[in-house]
Amino acid sequence: MTQPNNIGRGKKGCNDLWNTLLIAPPSVSHNKKTDSDFLSIRYSSEDSSFQDACYYINKHYQYTADPLTSGIVISYNSTTGEVIVITHL
Repeated sequence: MTQPNNIGRGKKGCNDLWNTLLIAPPSVSHNKKTDSDFLSIRYSSEDSSFQDACYYINKHYQYTADPLTSGIVISYNSTTGEVIVITHL
């Protein structure tokens, strides 16, 4: 493994994580144009050179594709295990 801190391979890594960790989870997609409940975005957390974190943006509450402005966002950092719920309601 050349980059063990990365979440999955490519954009689907956060989707796979979501579907593995949650029982009967709401639908998630990394594609903005799908009819899913959440949009996933993989990113590098602070002080990391790896894509070790995911944003899950709820598409039903004041949705924008930007995690910094969307209504409800869940942030997960795989390096620290930290989960944060961010609201802009």
